Amino acid sequence: MGHISWNELMTPDQDAALAFYGALFGITKSGAMPMGDLGDYTFLQHAGIGIGAMMTNPPGAKPGGWGFHFRVPDIEAAKGKITKGGGTITQGPMEVPGGEMVLNAVDPQGAAFGLVAPGKQG
Repeated sequence: MGHISWNELMTPDQDAALAFYGALFGITKSGAMPMGDLGDYTFLQHAGIGIGAMMTNPPGAKPGGWGFHFRVPDIEAAKGKITKGGGTITQGPMEVPGGEMVLNAVDPQGAAFGLVAPGKQG
């Protein structure tokens, strides 16, 4: 809890990014999930451990870059703290494949970040 648990790369060229980060850090592809017109959401691993994913920048999006998701115990409680502290929720909360809950936000200074939490208990 409270540490980065998912890394996400937005890139205009997934093959070039994989070659670069593979040579630099030993990151490899560990599968992909089709996202229609957006292409594949490509899962990344290092030393056999899943560390995140990458996707192609959508048309009209800002230049590529890394995004980071911090693990929290409760997505709704964290959402409340973000807005109370002056941050803005930009997407979510929403359930993602695998059952976890995520949201994306911007802090009061304009820095973007994400949160990931266990899925809804049912």
